[in-house]
Amino acid sequence: MLHKGLTISHILGAGVSAKIKIIVGISAIMLMVIAAYVIITLRSQADQLMGRVRSDAELIATLTERVIARAMAEGNSREVEGILEQISRVPYLLGIRIVDPGGTILRSSNPSEAGQRVALSQWPQDGPPPERIWDQQEGTIGILRPIRNQPACYTCHIENQTTIGFLSVRLSFPSVASRLAQQWKVIVL
Repeated sequence: MLHKGLTISHILGAGVSAKIKIIVGISAIMLMVIAAYVIITLRSQADQLMGRVRSDAELIATLTERVIARAMAEGNSREVEGILEQISRVPYLLGIRIVDPGGTILRSSNPSEAGQRVALSQWPQDGPPPERIWDQQEGTIGILRPIRNQPACYTCHIENQTTIGFLSVRLSFPSVASRLAQQWKVIVL
C-alpha cells in the first residue's frame, strides 16, 4: 500500500500480471542498491584523493625539512633559498616558506615574499598553528611544521626559544567535486 488505497496495481494498471509487478519491484530495489554502491564508492574515492594529497604534502615537507637542516645548521641562507626554489618546481606545489613564530616570511620559494606576513587564512592567530590547513574553496592544503631549536641552531638563535620558526608548504589539489562529477559521467555512460 503506497498512499490511501493506492497500490502498485493501481499505478501499473489492474490488468498487469504479477510477473511484471515482481520485475518492476526487483528493478527498483536493484536501482537503489546500485545507487547506494555508487555513492559509497565515490565517497571512498574522494577520501583516497584527499589522503593522497595529504601524503604528498607531508612527504614534501619532510624532505624539505631534512634537506635544509644541514644548510641552516651551517648558517648558509643562500643555500636554503636555493633549496626552496628547487623544491618549488614540483608542478602542484604553490609555495614553500620558512616563517618565524610571529608569521613573517623569512625565506620563500618566491623570494619576493620575504618579509611579508602570512595571510591570516594560512596562519591562525590563536594558539599554535595546526598541522594542516585545508582550503576547499582555493583547492589547497597547507602543512605547517615547527622548526625546533637545537644546539646546532644556537649560533644564530637564542637557546631558550624552543621553536624558531615553521616550514610552510602549500599544495594545490584537484577539486574533489570535479573529480566526482567525472566519475558520475563515467558511471552514467
